[in-house]
Parts: sequence; C-alpha cells; structure tokens
Amino acid sequence: KDVATMIKKAGRAIKSANSEVTVVAGGPSAVDTDSYEEVYRTSGVVGTYDALGVHPYQSPGDASPETYDPKWGKYYLRHVEALDSLMTKNNDPATIWATEYGWSTHSNTSSTPGWARGVNEATQADYLLRSMPALMRSPRVEAAFWYSAITTSTNDVQFDNYGLLRRDF
Repeated sequence: KDVATMIKKAGRAIKSANSEVTVVAGGPSAVDTDSYEEVYRTSGVVGTYDALGVHPYQSPGDASPETYDPKWGKYYLRHVEALDSLMTKNNDPATIWATEYGWSTHSNTSSTPGWARGVNEATQADYLLRSMPALMRSPRVEAAFWYSAITTSTNDVQFDNYGLLRRDF
C-alpha cells in the first residue's frame, strides 16, 4: 500500500510539473503480479502513471525467453501476459515497460544457483532476438531495455556479464 501511495503522489506531481512526461511506475523484481495486485487496492492509483515497469528476468537464468512455468510465473518473461490480464481486469489503460532484463554470459558450475545461471555469447544474442516476440505477446508492451550495454567489473560474475559488448568493445 505504501508503494501505491508513492506511485500515486509521485505520478500526480510529475504530471502537474510536466504533463508531457511519461511516468513509469517503478518495476518490482521479476514480473510480480502480486505486488501490482496490491497497488490496485489503492483507490485512485490508476491513471497516475503511463506505464508499469517490470524486470522480466528468467529464472533459471539460462532459460530461453519462451520457457514458462505457471507455478513460478513471476520469474519468467512470459508472465508479462498475466500482468496484461491483471491490468485489463483493473481497467488500467497503461502500457508495460520491461525496464530491465537480460541474460548473463558466464560459465556455470555445479554450485551455481538457478537464478544465476549464465549462457554463452551466441545464446545471449539468440535470446535477445527471441525475447522481442515473447514480450510482444502482450500488446501493452511498449518498451524493453536490456540490463547493460557493456560488461562491468564489480567481481560478481553474474552481474558483470549482462553486457552486450565486452569492456574492450
């Protein structure tokens, strides 16, 4: 409920300052329809933003864009379709923005947690191309942003290797 109140207040303030700005409600981790279900319980929140943000990472981290397990739906890119349905049910005219997603390129070991599994560069490229049609299964998806353009150097193999380009370009 606090998140919904913040979305409502911030959205109104932003639109008051500049009605032309696109207001994107910050995306929860994954495609967490339960979180948005709670947002909809706050009266007057619909209409104070233009888009709902989501982070549709796959878990396990090496799962293809088309992979989906309804039992763990929010951890799959295709759960955007469930968010679309929830928005329709709540008469929400907003669009959906995938504000952060991608696949990390790194080797896995037997102890790599499922969510942190990596893919090779060829698979990352393939999944990027295949993710667009998977996201577009929902007509509300208006924008999608890959997590990182260039690999980073934080000494975390998972987070450092989302980049589409290596640090040396």
